[in-house]
Amino acid sequence: MVARITIGFRLFVFVLVPGFLSGTTPSFAQESGRVSGVLLDPNNAVVIKVRVTIFNELRTYTVYSDENGRFQFEVPDGSYKLSAEGLGFVQYKTDEIKVTPGSKTNVSIAFTPGGPVECKLDVGEFRPIGKIDAPAPKKIQALKIR
Repeated sequence: MVARITIGFRLFVFVLVPGFLSGTTPSFAQESGRVSGVLLDPNNAVVIKVRVTIFNELRTYTVYSDENGRFQFEVPDGSYKLSAEGLGFVQYKTDEIKVTPGSKTNVSIAFTPGGPVECKLDVGEFRPIGKIDAPAPKKIQALKIR
């Protein structure tokens, strides 16, 4: 005797049961909205590779801006705050962003110069220069770098 399995039963066994067993709700059952935007410097040039975080007391999501300075989140409905951190710029923070099912919120971020700057020192290969025929200094002074 061959058992006949309906499409509804397959959906139940292969999609719903694993989701409920793992403690998650299937993604098609969640109500979400979109928050997206672009990051600009004071000259209206896009700012790339900026860490953008959207968060509330229950969730935190982080992405990095792409080569066009754009970012995008798809988040469950709720109230969120957004922050953006880029080297050489002051951290940007928003007030509350309300996300409702199907909503599309656009955030344009104009960065202010300042904040941490990353410095990279490229050190070349070490090569001895040979014997130096100069007398050693009698007094060495320390310099304070500001």
